[in-house]
Amino acid sequence: MSYEVEIAPAARRQIKKLPNDIQKKVVEKLEELALEPRPDGVKN
Repeated sequence: MSYEVEIAPAARRQIKKLPNDIQKKVVEKLEELALEPRPDGVKN
């Protein structure tokens, strides 16, 4: 089961200000959260 991660407009603008390589990493992590919203190591 996957979830939908919504990014607020202000957060989207902040992400766009980051260097491209960092932007890609952030987007990848957000996509991972859609698949597994509570990854190992996260407290309940």
